[in-house]
Amino acid sequence: MNQIHVIAHTHWDQEWYFTRQDSMVLASYNFADVINTLEQDSAYTCYHLDGQMAVVEDFLAINPDYRARLEKLVREKRIFVGPWYTQTDTYNVHGESIIRNLKYGIFSARTLGHAMQVGYLPDTFGHNAQMPTLLQGCNIDNIVFWRGIDHDRHAKSSQFLWRAPSGATVIACAMALGYGAAKN
Repeated sequence: MNQIHVIAHTHWDQEWYFTRQDSMVLASYNFADVINTLEQDSAYTCYHLDGQMAVVEDFLAINPDYRARLEKLVREKRIFVGPWYTQTDTYNVHGESIIRNLKYGIFSARTLGHAMQVGYLPDTFGHNAQMPTLLQGCNIDNIVFWRGIDHDRHAKSSQFLWRAPSGATVIACAMALGYGAAKN
């Protein structure tokens, strides 16, 4: 029998549907609930917090009393944070900006105890052909993404080796049905 892994997670668009202030209030309630749930219910083993640190820093700025609890869960690898600072559009941005975003995100995540080693980009509308090179430069050997590929025409499988023009490769997983597929 095949195994299915369901990973509790959020994708947090800081200023997409709401104002920044509304988003911060909602994040405060949601992230506090995640921390409380992980501490109180052993059935929830881990949580993936969107791959970007800016929302985590915003949460801690208005909820500093949660820092020690969050650090403990991150160190225990029960909450996964980083490696990005913000989820960037990797198609239209200069490579140096992508590298700095990634390096700062890793640094910020490590201050909490651990940086996730997955190049997680669930909602980026295109990708730089050199992403494998950029990720490998930060010791990340894989990427999980959604947008930016025509699954019907270009992907024989949702898992493949992505080879950059430089020759660098990473293991790629294209989420054929997006980051919210399980809700359907």
